[in-house]
Amino acid sequence: MIFGTKKRGMNMADLVMYLAVALKHLRLIILLTCVCVLGGLTYYVYARPAYFSNSTVRFKYFALPVDSDKIFHDSGFRDFVPQFNSRPVILRTAKRLGLEENERILYRDFVSKIRVAFNSDKNLEIQVWSYYPKLTRVWAETMVEEFLLNREQQRRQYRETAVKTFTEEMTSVSQKIKEVLKSQQLFDENSEKIKSFIDLEQLKELPRQTVIVRNRIEAMERIRKALQESKLDTVEQLSLLMNLDKDIQSKVGQVIAGSEDPDGRKSPSIVVVPSMVSTGDKSPWDDLERRRSQVQQKIKDAGRVYLPGNPRMQVLLKELDDIEKQLGSELEVAKNRFNIEYANLTSKLAELDRKLPEYQASLARERSLKSEKEISEAGQLAWNKIYADMAKILQTIDFAGEKERIQLEYVGITDDNDQRPVSPNKIRILLYALGLGLALGLGVPFLIEFLDHTVTNVEQAEHTFQIRGLGIVPQFADREIEAPLHLGSRDKKVAHLIENFRVIRTNLVSRGMATQIPHVIMIASSMPQEGKTVVSTNLAMSFAQSGERTLLIDADLRRGRLHRCFGLKSSPGLSNVLMEGIPVEEAIRPSTHENLGILSCGKHLTGATELLGSPHFAKLMSDLRQKYQRIIIDTPPVLGLSETSLIQKLTDGVLFVVWSGHTPLRSVKTAIDILHANGANFYGFVLNRMDFNSATNYYNYYYYSSNYYDSYQTAEKA
Repeated sequence: MIFGTKKRGMNMADLVMYLAVALKHLRLIILLTCVCVLGGLTYYVYARPAYFSNSTVRFKYFALPVDSDKIFHDSGFRDFVPQFNSRPVILRTAKRLGLEENERILYRDFVSKIRVAFNSDKNLEIQVWSYYPKLTRVWAETMVEEFLLNREQQRRQYRETAVKTFTEEMTSVSQKIKEVLKSQQLFDENSEKIKSFIDLEQLKELPRQTVIVRNRIEAMERIRKALQESKLDTVEQLSLLMNLDKDIQSKVGQVIAGSEDPDGRKSPSIVVVPSMVSTGDKSPWDDLERRRSQVQQKIKDAGRVYLPGNPRMQVLLKELDDIEKQLGSELEVAKNRFNIEYANLTSKLAELDRKLPEYQASLARERSLKSEKEISEAGQLAWNKIYADMAKILQTIDFAGEKERIQLEYVGITDDNDQRPVSPNKIRILLYALGLGLALGLGVPFLIEFLDHTVTNVEQAEHTFQIRGLGIVPQFADREIEAPLHLGSRDKKVAHLIENFRVIRTNLVSRGMATQIPHVIMIASSMPQEGKTVVSTNLAMSFAQSGERTLLIDADLRRGRLHRCFGLKSSPGLSNVLMEGIPVEEAIRPSTHENLGILSCGKHLTGATELLGSPHFAKLMSDLRQKYQRIIIDTPPVLGLSETSLIQKLTDGVLFVVWSGHTPLRSVKTAIDILHANGANFYGFVLNRMDFNSATNYYNYYYYSSNYYDSYQTAEKA
């Protein structure tokens, strides 16, 4: 229940605050509302009456075997309405009806608005607002006829232009195709290019042959190494050379160039003769090797019976020696064949290596020629495709130019107000004007409040600056508070103002008891003319009224005006005491109020303000503390001047004055930050010159106003 009650109370407070803001700007709200209503009435009086008609046009869409919409772009639902309601169609309609062919004049003098759209049945609705009733009846039908004529004329012009343009372009493309074909023919007939292709065909086997020969030479080198390093008999050597005989490529009568040795000596050329090459599949030494084996076996068997000197053994040994000689001859022939083949392959490899750069050059030329040919053929294909596409489009234009997908049939007027104008509508204008007036009337005041960055209430300042609010001073005319207030005055305004300062005095003393006793109080503000002098004067009188011996000092040596409030002269004063050495007792003058002494600013003397931070002024304040129970110091503004920062060190605390609804929050914050930086002790602030005629302030601080005291006194008397 507590939370619920609190929530309802807060909502009610917000509502009252909004109402207060509205009452504060009530005259502005009424003025804006009246201006809007007056504007609406003016429009109603001077606006031309407009008549309305709504016509229906049946819309039919047919599918064709050839899609002509890709050519003309005038049959789709999305494109149709803008084309129908286009400027040329409207001007043709106006000309047909005998109106001006000027769009600005047409809409100014004859037609207010034209709207074309599809309805739910996919039919066209033409809505016309015109200043002439007759025009609303004939416009739609005439517009349909002119649209069809304009559409037919545009298609015919497009078809003629397209046929002419495409014919010229196709002639140009045809010429390009002929040029490409001629270029290809010249390319194919080029003898150098043909020779390059032939050379490349002949050299295609060059890499493979090089690899084969190189591998063959490596195999032969391995055999040569084996023959030189190993101790093999004749048969074993012939066995190594036997497989090589099958792949010998040397032919009888072939001349093999001599090769160079490591010393650079070149051997003579060799002519291949029949004895150097193999003549059959079977090697001649196969029978010799078999006979040798047989003879060796016979010698072995005979050796068991006969001695080596035996004639029979001698015959066998001689036969074996003959066979060995024949095998040696065969080995020599095989070695000759091997060497010849090795020399042949070496010579062939050298020749292939010499031809390899030629092959690479031919290959590069072949690739370049192939690329040129592909580019030429691609160009021909591209031009052929362009020609085919253009021919297809030209056929589509020729076939579909006379075929219409859309059929329009004017049905008639479905809604006609040619007897009574539909515009201006006074009820609608009045509602719009009232709505706009209320929107501006409510929006502008709240916008003004939102953009107001001044201090307007105590709670706002306490939350922003974290300084306690000591009281509020109502707004009075300057002449009403120029002179000191008479404590016994029967004037209600004066009595209420004195009561406000009593509240400030009470809050100040109670605040001081909690921290530091407010013996010497400095009155400060951020900017000039915020009411420091008024607050200083009346606060000092309030302390004096309570029976305390009080001194009021005007420390604004530049433009002090405290002496005017009491009808005194500025001199002698504080500047005279500091600069000329006048005794302070002579400078302090009594006032008409009991217990209150006045120390005015004195004569303006060069350098006097610098003495406010001197030991002389500090000693003066120390002496005055012994003589007075309360000292109030009126100081210059904080922003832009240094005196306040110098004086605050000799005081017990600062009472800050803020002009309600005038002083910007940023200025107040800057001034308070400066004082805080210099170690100021804040007793609180006073919100000065609060306007209780404002409904917002009246609601928040009703108990500070004269009405509150009047009602209180009435209740007391009752």
